[in-house]
Amino acid sequence: VTSLAFFTGFLFYKVGDNYTATGFGSINSLLFFSVTLWTFTRMYPAINTHYDWNQKLTIIANEHRFALAPACLARCVVVHLAELGWPFIYVFVCYPMASMAGSWNAMFRIALMLFLNNSCYISLGACLGVLVPKIPQGMIISTVAAQSSLVAAGFYTEVPSVLAWLRYISPVFWTYRGIVKSAFHWSDTFQCRWGSQLAGVNSCFIEFHTAINNLKERGINVATFGDKESTKIWLE
Repeated sequence: VTSLAFFTGFLFYKVGDNYTATGFGSINSLLFFSVTLWTFTRMYPAINTHYDWNQKLTIIANEHRFALAPACLARCVVVHLAELGWPFIYVFVCYPMASMAGSWNAMFRIALMLFLNNSCYISLGACLGVLVPKIPQGMIISTVAAQSSLVAAGFYTEVPSVLAWLRYISPVFWTYRGIVKSAFHWSDTFQCRWGSQLAGVNSCFIEFHTAINNLKERGINVATFGDKESTKIWLE
């Protein structure tokens, strides 16, 4: 995880110091990459490990050595506690390299969001590892489910209005929404040709960036002047 954090930080090195419209797009790309990374990275290993664990546990449980439910609950607690630190290590190594360590509070919230997203997809992989008869089937189902959650969140393309409700059952949607709310504020600016008196002669508020408009079209209201909900993440 540390090596991956350094590699990601190297790829996005000092993008936070680029105040152009392109630089803002690079920052947004890092945030989205972080979400997808902590969607798939631990889900697939969870399928394999829980499949093997379930096979052994079933045999032992059939001998009536212990009850099955408490054993499953104990493993669930241990796995999630063990996974707690990895997103925090990733964020606190990668984001300073990308010059995005202006607010430690925001970094903590981003890491927390990534941990919760990671937990959701580890749980999905664990359920599939226990329930499916073969590992390849679990891999296929998990890939379809994870990619569907990305599509439902509206990142690849705007979802038709009749299916817009699907975004609200996508963990990725809530994670990314919480992350961008933590990273961006309405007072943030980027360099532009025609600025304003309030933002600066050659500066524009990011609220008017096309990327922010695209997010709003996908149900993610962020960096909006006068809207306190665009910075609150309690719901996420």
